[in-house]
Amino acid sequence: MSIKLLNVSSIITTIVKKAAPILTFNEHEIEVLDVALHYLDDTYPEEGDRVRERFSDLKKLGEIVIHCPSLNTGDVQGTDLIDVFSALRNPSHVLYTPLKIVLARNFLVTKFQAFSLLFLLIRDAGEVAGQVRKVLLSNICTLMAEDVYISCIADPSFYLPIKIQLVNDLLSLWENGRDPHEIRHFPPLETLWMARDETPPVFGTMDGACELLRVSMAMGSDWHNFLLKESENQETVWALEEFLFGLSHEEIKTVRSALTVSGVRAVGYDEVQSYLDNRTTYTVTKNADPRALYDFYVARRDKAWDRGQKDLPGPHKTIEEIYFRYRLKLRPTSEAAFQ
Repeated sequence: MSIKLLNVSSIITTIVKKAAPILTFNEHEIEVLDVALHYLDDTYPEEGDRVRERFSDLKKLGEIVIHCPSLNTGDVQGTDLIDVFSALRNPSHVLYTPLKIVLARNFLVTKFQAFSLLFLLIRDAGEVAGQVRKVLLSNICTLMAEDVYISCIADPSFYLPIKIQLVNDLLSLWENGRDPHEIRHFPPLETLWMARDETPPVFGTMDGACELLRVSMAMGSDWHNFLLKESENQETVWALEEFLFGLSHEEIKTVRSALTVSGVRAVGYDEVQSYLDNRTTYTVTKNADPRALYDFYVARRDKAWDRGQKDLPGPHKTIEEIYFRYRLKLRPTSEAAFQ
């Protein structure tokens, strides 16, 4: 068993040392992997070998990314990078995306899948499984944070200096291999998503007070100040309600109307589903699959974008994007942030 663990540690150490230009493993992920492999070696040794093979493949992908042309060359720079990053929102532009970006993002997805395999194999291992799931959620949060950045880079209301700052943040992640937790806006977004994952809606009177309190308890002072400042902004309220209830703006209106008509003062999950004929727009996140949280974000993002294109009532941005814009305004260059 010790030899096998040494081999895995060697694989990880090689990735960390050689793969500086890409996403790598942080110390917590290495510790969780070692503990999980101890568990597998004691219970299902053959599955431990399977996991080691998967992480060995991940090492090979890391080596490929290392040898990709750098994004910091004279070939692509300045406003060109802004155009490249903006185009990432459109899947049809994948053939025009620099290989470094494609593979660096694929590395994160492959890393998620490697830990997903591990989670499936030890899902009954109690605390160990819980730690692996947190690693999975953290990787999902990094993917979502990248998407928030890309959405803002593509937003025409941002001034060029701010877009360059956002591009540099992503470059430090994809090009220099920085831990996402070291990038200024990633940790608050991750905390928000982690809090939402642990706070399924209770619905009740549909005023969102209980859900908001439970989420906000995990957040810092800038989130509380954000809520105070944006309390009268209708789009922020709508986007926040979608985030808290896990329902679309249109579905929330339907449920509230049904409550008014029926004279019912409070509802639970089953009643809400019955009002909506058991067909809701967004993925339910109250399950053990961390991918549900990503699906939930992407569906809200796409729904908001569609409303904006058609000028329909409801939020045209997600609460994550609105909160992110607020955080950008707190920086010294805030007066030049938006047009």
